[in-house]
Amino acid sequence: MLRALLSECANVVVMSASNGTSKPTDRQASITRHVFTSQQHLVASAHEINRTSRISAIPTVWEGGVEATAALSAALGLPGNSIAAARAARDKHEAALCFERHGVPHPRTMVASATTEECSRIESEFTYPFIVKSPWSTNSQSVTLVRTREELNGALAMLKRLYSPNRDNRLFGLYAQRAAQQPVLVQEYADGIELNIDLLIAPDAHRLLGIFEKYPMHGPTFEEVQSVYPPRIRASEMEECVQAAVGAVRALGATIGAAHVELRLTKGGPVIIEAALRPGGFLTPLAINHLTGVHPVSALARLLMTGEFPDIESLPAGVSCLYGAVNCGIEGRIKSISGERAVRNSVPGLSMFKLLKQPGDRLVPLPLGSDYHIASFMLVGSRRETLETAAQDIRRRVRVDVE
Repeated sequence: MLRALLSECANVVVMSASNGTSKPTDRQASITRHVFTSQQHLVASAHEINRTSRISAIPTVWEGGVEATAALSAALGLPGNSIAAARAARDKHEAALCFERHGVPHPRTMVASATTEECSRIESEFTYPFIVKSPWSTNSQSVTLVRTREELNGALAMLKRLYSPNRDNRLFGLYAQRAAQQPVLVQEYADGIELNIDLLIAPDAHRLLGIFEKYPMHGPTFEEVQSVYPPRIRASEMEECVQAAVGAVRALGATIGAAHVELRLTKGGPVIIEAALRPGGFLTPLAINHLTGVHPVSALARLLMTGEFPDIESLPAGVSCLYGAVNCGIEGRIKSISGERAVRNSVPGLSMFKLLKQPGDRLVPLPLGSDYHIASFMLVGSRRETLETAAQDIRRRVRVDVE
C-alpha cells in the first residue's frame, strides 16, 4: 500500500493511533509516521505538518479513520467527503435512514437496546429470522442471524459484553463510548448472492474498480471466507448492482473518494447491506491491482489530488481471481500452525500466501471478536472453479492447534 501511494506522491505521512508494524520499503526515507492520541491532536498535527510540507491529499485506508479523514480534509481545505457523510457511513442506523430517504433498497431497520426487555418489542416488529448487530460493526463483528427467542437473548447478551468499558475493542473504544445507551441494530435478513463492489466517485461521475462474489454464508455468524471474480451473475444484473451501489454512496452524501459497497442480489433485485467510504479492505486492493493494473489506494490519492479517474473502461474477461483466508472459530491461544510449506509447494495458481498468526497469539472469533484469520492468500487463473477448488485445498492443508 505504501509503495502504491509513493507511486503518486513524493512523500507520505502515515497518521495512526499506534506505531504499526509495516515493513520498510525501498523508499522508506519518503515515509514519515505520526502517532496521535485524539482527533484534536490529529488535526493539530496535520496543521503543523502542512506548515512545513504542504499536504495535497488525505486518503483513508481503514474504516476507523473515515470520520477523522473527513475532519482533516475539512480543516485543511482539501478535497474529501463531508463529516456528515463520513458519520453516516460509519453509523449503520444513520446510513439506513439516508437510504430510506433516497429510495435505496435496504433491509428494514430499527434501533433497540441490548436488554432482554427489548425482545418483545423486537419480535413485534420483525419476523424470524432477522439480523442483530452493533451499528458500528466491522469485519462482521457482532453480526448475528437469530431464528428464535433463545438466540435473540444470546445475541443481546453478546452485545452487552461488547459494550463493557473494560473490553478492548478495535475502533478506539468506540463501543465503550456508547456503553450507557448500548444500541443494537435490528434488520430484516436479505437472502441472495452477496457482492463486494469497489468504486471511485467524483461529483458527477464514478468508476468501477472491482466486483467480487463473496463466499455464501447463511448465519448465525458471517465470517469473511473468500471473494472471487468474476461473479456468477448476468451482465444486466451486474449493471443493476453497480448502479444500486452508486446510489447508496450518493445517498450518504459522498461527493469524492473511494467506496466499498456490500449488497445482496435477491430475487427482487439488489439490496444494499452497507456502504463504506474507503477502499475495500483485506486483499481487495491486491486483487483489483491484479485484474486492472490499478491499485485502489494510489488511484484514490490521484483522484483527490487531480480529480482524474484511472483508465479502466471495463473489467477483464477470461481471467479469474480469488482472495480469502484460513479461519479458526475456536477461542483460545494458538499452540501450533502447520501446512504452510505444503500450500506453497503444491497449490496451483497461488499468487500469495501469508501467515497472519503465530504460536502464542490469541484468537477471538465471531461474533464477540473479529480476530479469527490464521492466513491470507490469493489465487489467479483462467477458471473460477479451479481457484475455488484450490482454496478448499489450502484450508484442508493448513492446520491450527488451539488451547
